[in-house]
Amino acid sequence: MPPKRNSSKSLLKTNVPTPFIANRLRLIQSKSNAPKPVIKAETSKRVRKTRILSLKLFFNLPLDIVFEICSQLEPVDLLSLSRVSKSFRSFLLDRSSVSIWRRVLDGFRGMPKCPVDLTEPQYISLLYDDFCMGCGSTRGNIRPDYVLRLRLCQGCYKLNVTSGHGLRRHCGPETQAVLSLIPASNFAEFGLLPFSSLKNDNKMTYFLPEAKLMVAELQVEKGRKENCPEEYERFISDQQAIASRMMNEGFMIRGWSDREDLKMETELLLYRRRERLENEMKRLGWEWRFFPRGENDPNKKMWDEIIDVPEELTTVECRETLVSLSFVYQSSKQRYLMELLLKRITSSYETYRLRQPLEVRQHLPPFMDVMYLQCLNTFLVSHWERAESCPEEDFVPLFQEIGRQTESFLENAKKELLECLEGFDDQDGTPSTEPKPTLEDIGKARVVFLCSCDDCVPVEDDKKSKAKAKDGSYQRILPYPDIVTHWVDKNDGLNWEFSVRDISCAPDIVCVAGDVLQALGLDRECSWAEAKASVGKGLVCECVHVRYRGVIEYDRMIHHVCSEREFYREATSYVLPENKEAASTEIIDGHRADRLATLIRRPRPADQKKRKPRQGEANYNYNAICRACYKLTKMSTLIEKGTENQHMRMMHGRAKAKGDMVGLEELIAQYGPTPPGWGKKSES
Repeated sequence: MPPKRNSSKSLLKTNVPTPFIANRLRLIQSKSNAPKPVIKAETSKRVRKTRILSLKLFFNLPLDIVFEICSQLEPVDLLSLSRVSKSFRSFLLDRSSVSIWRRVLDGFRGMPKCPVDLTEPQYISLLYDDFCMGCGSTRGNIRPDYVLRLRLCQGCYKLNVTSGHGLRRHCGPETQAVLSLIPASNFAEFGLLPFSSLKNDNKMTYFLPEAKLMVAELQVEKGRKENCPEEYERFISDQQAIASRMMNEGFMIRGWSDREDLKMETELLLYRRRERLENEMKRLGWEWRFFPRGENDPNKKMWDEIIDVPEELTTVECRETLVSLSFVYQSSKQRYLMELLLKRITSSYETYRLRQPLEVRQHLPPFMDVMYLQCLNTFLVSHWERAESCPEEDFVPLFQEIGRQTESFLENAKKELLECLEGFDDQDGTPSTEPKPTLEDIGKARVVFLCSCDDCVPVEDDKKSKAKAKDGSYQRILPYPDIVTHWVDKNDGLNWEFSVRDISCAPDIVCVAGDVLQALGLDRECSWAEAKASVGKGLVCECVHVRYRGVIEYDRMIHHVCSEREFYREATSYVLPENKEAASTEIIDGHRADRLATLIRRPRPADQKKRKPRQGEANYNYNAICRACYKLTKMSTLIEKGTENQHMRMMHGRAKAKGDMVGLEELIAQYGPTPPGWGKKSES
């Protein structure tokens, strides 16, 4: 009785002809019908229990994670995983897991798509397994036939595969009619794509059980031919299309498999060649660390071209190859030791520079600016062989020569500092109140620069640096040449030209610096050397701000005056239009230029005993809001604890009185809330 037609549509597309055989692989005949006993390896109870526990833990993972893990495997590994246990088999061979197999196969090394007559596990097994599909043997000459979808040993091959001439003994006179309805294979010559089953002949080979079933099915269809000739013609055309498709798919799979085998053989040949050469190089005393490595190594390409030749290595060729490699090895060794010596010089130069007196250190540029000096290159060429044993004392003459060749560094740095001047040109038609400094002005005490290098700005996720940056103790305001020395000390791993992105100079800072100099009785155009001698150990501001009390440095004083003037400008900008006239008398600039002379002075002996400036993050009193500021601006001005008296004296020109600092609810009840969309919250 002929087999039932395949009604499964899970593997086949609706527009593809359906074969009448549901599973061709079940038709395979074995040379030995007696089942062989399955020998299981003995496993201890403890090991078996551990394996079961590990598998349970794996399947307890979320399903999407299990799918993602399995989808990252290669096809042969996924097939092996499905054979680990019954749990893995039932999970991976379930219909719900078909997406895993398809995702693994999709685009894998250019592999052809899975044929529609095979499931994905069957397809992977056909490509990678090495056992006979008939008897399960792994011995002898087992060869796959991708057209017939078979992989058989020699004995099973004779039982299942025959030529067209051999079919005549089994199929009789119907043989010629059947040849075009089943796929044919010929390992001698395939020809050119596309193949057609209409060209099948007696010289080709066929799957014998399939041919027998096709003869029986053809006889049934011929019996129906008189009543339904259209059904008969459709059956013939469908089977011819299926056979042609299987032949073309088999040719594509065979071509891919041959390329993979050739690729694997080439890789194995290259591995053996490289392993033999490396053993010879080890015997000669070549050190592994000197071998070219990394894509940036200029010797890596030549090294690989000499080694990775897909040819068997003879004794003579091995000797000649080692001679060629020796030149590349010496070049790579020299490069490696030069880089090692350069790293030692870099580290020693930074230490040497910081140990020098200020007068000498100012003229020494960052190491990145001296890397291309001829004296350094000469030293590397003459000392690279002693890169590991060369004492650091030998570096001192080199550093002294570098200092002589870079004496003009400090003077040339002025030109880069001119590029850091910002805001001195006319902005929106409004000229700057402070004239733009020239090259001759660089070096005067009033021309100061603000540094924003990595050492002067808060570091992300660092509370201490953020607190210092918030109170201004991190950023430095320095004149020339101190700004150059400071930046090079903190950024020795960068070129000086990168300083332009970290250093800036604005008109308000230059104006404040000039006002501070005048308050000390100095000329605004005096040099930094004169001002430094006059300032001495520091300055004192009589406003007694908790963050600037006691003796503070020149740059901290400039920062203090700048922040006070900025707060004054911010407060006056928030004054309501109807309160402009009252604000002119109730809000004052306590650090205006004409008032600095009464605030800033040189320190006295008693000032050294005063409390040091407060540092860290500001602590605001949210129940002490300035009444005078809120009355004029309708905005809550938060006052840092301990600065209430200083705020009233410097902003309102009077001492603090009872009722000046109150809560926000009381101010809203008396003066009303902040108008919608007016200003923003300000902090003192």
